[in-house]
Amino acid sequence: MIFRNLFIKTVVSLGDKILGANYLSSLHMWNKYDTFSESKLEEIQDENLKKFSIIRLPMFPIIKITF
Repeated sequence: MIFRNLFIKTVVSLGDKILGANYLSSLHMWNKYDTFSESKLEEIQDENLKKFSIIRLPMFPIIKITF
């Protein structure tokens, strides 16, 4: 556990700065999903599917698909 924290705080942070990446913030975001309940994850999935469907499928609002 100590090695993991040390690795993340030093190597990953340094790598993000050198490469201009955002791996550390992505890692924190994905770790947050581990704490959500199953119902919360399903809710997030439904919201993301609706957003994707409205953007990518022009007929979606017309046929009124519900989840």
